[in-house]
Amino acid sequence: MNRLRQHPKLAFAAAAALMAAGYAAFIPWHAAAGLGPWPDWTLALDLLVVLPLLWLWLQPAPRGRQAWLGALGVALAGIWVGSWLLADEDKQLWRWLEPLRWVAIAALVALQLVVTGAALKELSGALRRRGAAAAPTGLLEDDLHRVLARSLGAGPLLSWLQLDARLWLYALLPTRHLSGTPAAGERWFPVHRQGGNLSSQWGFVVLIGVEIPIVHVLLHLWAGAGVAAVVTALSVYGWLFFWAEARATRWRPVALDNARLCVRHGLVVDAVVPRQAIVSARVHRGAEPARAAGRLRVTGMGRANVRIELAPGTRLALLTGERDVGEIFIGVDEPERLVQALSEPP
Repeated sequence: MNRLRQHPKLAFAAAAALMAAGYAAFIPWHAAAGLGPWPDWTLALDLLVVLPLLWLWLQPAPRGRQAWLGALGVALAGIWVGSWLLADEDKQLWRWLEPLRWVAIAALVALQLVVTGAALKELSGALRRRGAAAAPTGLLEDDLHRVLARSLGAGPLLSWLQLDARLWLYALLPTRHLSGTPAAGERWFPVHRQGGNLSSQWGFVVLIGVEIPIVHVLLHLWAGAGVAAVVTALSVYGWLFFWAEARATRWRPVALDNARLCVRHGLVVDAVVPRQAIVSARVHRGAEPARAAGRLRVTGMGRANVRIELAPGTRLALLTGERDVGEIFIGVDEPERLVQALSEPP
């Protein structure tokens, strides 16, 4: 049981997948055997009660607001899954539950509006205070992170909402207000020139932007206005993400001080490595490292040029949760300078 709690996301995903696969296999078999309609109350019990309780049990104590919100999200997702698993003639209880599917969509939209509103509020307040001067973007990031942390508390959902806040920060902040100095750190190491990282990202942004109206017209002709509108909305959101990712690549350098190395790369990567956990650092000039357990690659669209070895048992908080990391391959514009800085005593 303790091992399950050490890997809560993996344990929950495995349990949910096994349950869904079991129902996906047995419901058609039940119908083919001529046993009558499937009793959908069993599916409701498992998806709306058992799985949410399992989610809560896997969360570390004390279980705060995020754990209960996660359980509610599991139940709402269960309604969607049940609607997909059950044939129309088998739906009895589910006919009353299906309207609640739209509650999940409304909750996601509301959450997005809250995060966007917090980002806009912090941006407008900071820009009013500073007037036409360049805004220290790292301080704005920290302000947004603190607002969300106060509202939700610590937990896995917080990291994803902070990522969403960074998206709106770098998507909406005017270029004249961007500053390359983050709040954390005493020395900074840009990452946008290495391996053509930023130029490749801008090329990707342009290609996606050109493609969106063409695909919209084709889908409108072949699949209808509704499908075209949904796909275009998702494509625009994806384009916005890559636009913000490119701007963050330019203005979020890796930061170093006496206590920690802040590995920041684009929007997604935001890991803090204690200086005492760093065993060695050297310039990497070989082939691009493959993915492996215990290895973190942070290169964007560039190439890895620094290898950092960490002490055994080092765990880093990443977007997907804590994981053991033994080495980090990172791409920076001046690898020799970063290696020299890491080699100096803190």
